[in-house]
Amino acid sequence: MKDLQTLKEAYEGLEKEGYVIGELGAVTICTDGEVVGYPQAVGGCVSGEVMINMHSPYVLALSCLGEDLPCITNQMLSVIGGKVSYSKESGVNAMLVSNDGAVCYGKSIEEAVLCCKVLERAAMVYLTLAPFGDAKEVK
Repeated sequence: MKDLQTLKEAYEGLEKEGYVIGELGAVTICTDGEVVGYPQAVGGCVSGEVMINMHSPYVLALSCLGEDLPCITNQMLSVIGGKVSYSKESGVNAMLVSNDGAVCYGKSIEEAVLCCKVLERAAMVYLTLAPFGDAKEVK
């Protein structure tokens, strides 16, 4: 299956960069109602959507705090679509999972990978700014 080979290549790149920890089963492709990879996917995904369950350090730390991630960077607004919370909201390509990290969505593997990278960086910025007060939201 061509999609599965592409998925393995994308996952290998992520693993090296530290954005996804675990086995290939943490990445799911949904096509024509069929789920390939991780059938118990948190939040589920729709046909044709790629979902990555990520456990990167800053996103995992944030998910352990139980706080939503406000939209604090322009990248976050353009790639993710806004604030990231613990439920899949319309127009937002990511959701936090309590004490587990997050789930990122995309129309392609590359789009979902980009969402993971932007989310990890935004979580790092947010947690770095936290001791200094509330971060200003992008609107």
